Amino acid sequence: MPIEKVQVKIKKLHGDAKIPHYGSDHAASFDIYSLETYELQPGEIKLFSTGK
Repeated sequence: MPIEKVQVKIKKLHGDAKIPHYGSDHAASFDIYSLETYELQPGEIKLFSTGK
């Protein structure tokens, strides 16, 4: 059974920003993106900017 999808208003603050979207029909939440390029190491925690 597909999950009910939520509509959210988005304001792009940067021309290269990607709009969040559901990665599949069964996704529980949105996939979000950052303009930063960084490779996380196993167990590492990092805060990423999402455009503000």
